[in-house]
Formats: sequence, structure tokens, C-alpha cells
Amino acid sequence: MLIPKTDLFLLQEHTTKLLKASESLETWLASSYGHFIQFTNAATLTELRRYWTQYKTIDVSGTVNTDFRDGMSERTKAIGTLNFLQGLRSAGPLWMSAMEVCGDVYRKYWETGVAGGNSAD
Repeated sequence: MLIPKTDLFLLQEHTTKLLKASESLETWLASSYGHFIQFTNAATLTELRRYWTQYKTIDVSGTVNTDFRDGMSERTKAIGTLNFLQGLRSAGPLWMSAMEVCGDVYRKYWETGVAGGNSAD
């Protein structure tokens, strides 16, 4: 996962709050989140807790980042460089003008894991 450590810290800090508030439907409804995010059943809340737990336990050590980047590089080699052509459909009648941009975004994604964003990403 390519996420700056400061952003990951903020994500994990907030995830801790979400996990505490979501111990049950009752604790969720009593929390500050329960007023604007409501669940129809406990199964949905349980599934979200599973994702939040994963965010809470993300390890961004050098090994994880290196493995991710290596995997991205392998994938780029395996699929080639013309797969971005599918994205041209979204440009509609301007598809010819979008070819260069789509190609650049596609290559950047497979190099960095981010389609667009800050240079720090």
C-alpha cells in the first residue's frame, strides 16, 4: 500500500475511534457517528468493522512497500502498455485527444499505485 506514514497514522487514529464506536449497533447509535450514518442490520456494521480492523493493522514497513512496488512492476510487464485504450471510451468524441493523457495516467498508475495525485503520493 502506498500511503505516507503521516496519513496512515491519521487513518489509524480515526479507525480506532470507529472501532470503539462500532462494538454493537447500540454503541454505534449512541456514538457521534450514529446520528448521520445508520445501518439496517448488524451484519453490515460487522463487515465495516472488518475493513476498519484491516486499516488499523496495516504495516507499511519497507518490505510491504517493496513487495507492492515489485508486484506493480510485474503486473505492468504482464499486461503490456496498450490496455489503457479501454479508458478512451469515457472520453467520448474527444477520444483522440485523450490518448496521450490516458496513456500517461495508465503508466503512472502501474509505476506508483496512484492514478493521479500529489508528487508525494
